[in-house]
Amino acid sequence: SAVYSIYDSSRRQNFLTELKSGMQAINIELDKIDDRQTFSREVSVVRKAISDYVSYSERAVTYFNRRDQGLSLDQSNDAFVAGYRNVGQTMVESINKLSQQVNTAAGQARRESEENNEQVEINAILMVLSVFAGSLVVAWWLSGLIVSPIQKLQVVIRELAQGNLTVCADSDGDNEIAQLSKDVNTTAAQLHSTVESLTRISEDVAAASTELAAVMTQAESNANQELSEIEQVASAVNELSSTAD
Repeated sequence: SAVYSIYDSSRRQNFLTELKSGMQAINIELDKIDDRQTFSREVSVVRKAISDYVSYSERAVTYFNRRDQGLSLDQSNDAFVAGYRNVGQTMVESINKLSQQVNTAAGQARRESEENNEQVEINAILMVLSVFAGSLVVAWWLSGLIVSPIQKLQVVIRELAQGNLTVCADSDGDNEIAQLSKDVNTTAAQLHSTVESLTRISEDVAAASTELAAVMTQAESNANQELSEIEQVASAVNELSSTAD
């Protein structure tokens, strides 16, 4: 579904383009309904609801771009998502309300004249609108199920980046996100093992350095002692030489 594109930074602009293109197509169909001058007020409500949804989608693209870039956000992710869902729900309700009113009028028109085919066209249009809106809402709900584990995985990765190698991602399941979580856990375990090995090596090097320092100190002491003994021998030789003279 196109709504998943909003979580992919490389596809967000295409998502907006497709959404606006869909809005234009819907407005053309709404124009046909409005031409009947029977549901002008309801059509205006639907237009506004769809426009609000598209505007919120534009805000969503900016919001997720800023979130991906690590920039400050004017509200929490949960609050923003809740607002997005409310706008989508409002759009669906307005379309359903218009659909119900048109269906009622269509029933009355069919009773008055079986030859009135224009109302059938309106019903078909509204059915397409309802399916379109319902698909967006269902897709958005399903996307929430995907975003939650991704956000949890992001928390684990941030902990790893800060040096906490004991964290563990939830890897239950067989989907791509679960597999990615398993890979992250494997990477964290390997990093933890490597750090422990480096720590042991550092400790061994430190111990060897201490022993080497002790050996060097003893060697220096022995050298000084030998130098002292050599000086004593030299002094004794000088005294013997003086005596011989």
